[in-house]
Amino acid sequence: MCKTICTGAILVSALITVNAFAADATSKTKAQTAPAKATTKTQNKVQSKTHPQQSVAVNLITAYNQALEKDPTLKAAAATYKAQEELTPIARAALLPQIVGAANTQGNRQSPSSPDRFNSHGYSLTLTQSIFSYTNWKTLAQTYPQVAGAAADYESAKQSLILRVAQAYLDVLQAEDELKAAQANEDALAETLKQSQQRFNVGLVAITDVQTTRASYESAIATRVQAENTVANNQEALAEITGVVQKNLMPMSDDIPLTKPTPDNINAWVAAALKGNPALASARYSKEAGDDAVGVAAGAFIPTIDGTAAYTRAASNASAPGAQSSLTQTGQLSATWNIFQGGSDYATYKQADYNAEATTSNYVKTERDTTTQTRQDFLSVVAGIDTVKAYKQAVISSESSLKSFQAGYAVGTETIVNVLDAQQKLFDSRSSYAQQKYQYIIDTLNLKADTGSLSIQDLKKINSWLQKS
Repeated sequence: MCKTICTGAILVSALITVNAFAADATSKTKAQTAPAKATTKTQNKVQSKTHPQQSVAVNLITAYNQALEKDPTLKAAAATYKAQEELTPIARAALLPQIVGAANTQGNRQSPSSPDRFNSHGYSLTLTQSIFSYTNWKTLAQTYPQVAGAAADYESAKQSLILRVAQAYLDVLQAEDELKAAQANEDALAETLKQSQQRFNVGLVAITDVQTTRASYESAIATRVQAENTVANNQEALAEITGVVQKNLMPMSDDIPLTKPTPDNINAWVAAALKGNPALASARYSKEAGDDAVGVAAGAFIPTIDGTAAYTRAASNASAPGAQSSLTQTGQLSATWNIFQGGSDYATYKQADYNAEATTSNYVKTERDTTTQTRQDFLSVVAGIDTVKAYKQAVISSESSLKSFQAGYAVGTETIVNVLDAQQKLFDSRSSYAQQKYQYIIDTLNLKADTGSLSIQDLKKINSWLQKS
């Protein structure tokens, strides 16, 4: 009797095992198709009244070109640069001749003289030329580093746009990859739950196996929902830059080139950053402008010399014997020296000196920050290569481990806890692999940005790694 029961139990277990393998194959098929459906469903929920939607597949270069046209941050930086360029002609104008014209007309009434009503009028031209003004010359000198600093800020904004577009684009791809992993994990746990229920129904496992699996399955649903929301949020973040909701981005290839920085020398990259980093250049120009500001303030203690020439004519239409017209031409050379202004000149000078000291300290800090950031980004790229390789191998190992635990559970040599733990490790490995792969790409761009050499060519290189179909 026992032999018959045992034989029946083995047959049932074998039947469930066969079903498990079939279900596992079905799960893999669903894992490949369901994420795309889930992503599409999520993207369909993204309704924006601010940004138009685009359904055709968009690559990285297309997104960048859209950002060039529509990104408000870059447009503001461009306008600021153009405004700063006008500082030089404004300051130069104080050193050039100043011509002022004036005209007047006046109605007159007198009594008992005759005529009792008449009109008088006149006009004048006054030319003023600054012959010597230390303040004006230093103000002009100050505009040169100010304009150069504005140009550096604009260059920094252009490189920042490249980084922001790449970061936002890759954030969407990473979120979509993690959504696929979450969907695959949910599908696999659904099948595991189904198998546990079947084994419980025939008395092969306890109800705790079903409950444990169900808890993991419900948690996987929550993770998938969060992943869908992340995809939607990242799409909106990209739309904020490009002005278009990108619902269909070209995905990244699974295998991307993992190469060390060229040259493979951290000190060479630091030297390049100290020479070409636009933020550091802006800080250096601010320091120079701060030094010039001290000279502008010092000009208040130095006399100024101006030359003035005036041409004035006055006349009236009265016919009385005393009516006449006049013409006056004058020339004047004057020197002005502000001897005492209540102490405001000296206070202004001290203020400018302290501000110059602050810009010097800011330059030193920016220089150190640039050095540190460049070193960190270089090390991140180098470490990222091995990290990506390690997580990719972890995915392969986790897949193999899960299959072993599933097979052991089917014949009763493994517990459901071990199976669920292996399933979670596979999900974590897939998620970590996606994160590190995209982080490696961003680190390479950050390193180029540190040296001020980031360009559209770097985006084209990454764009070539995208799947074309």
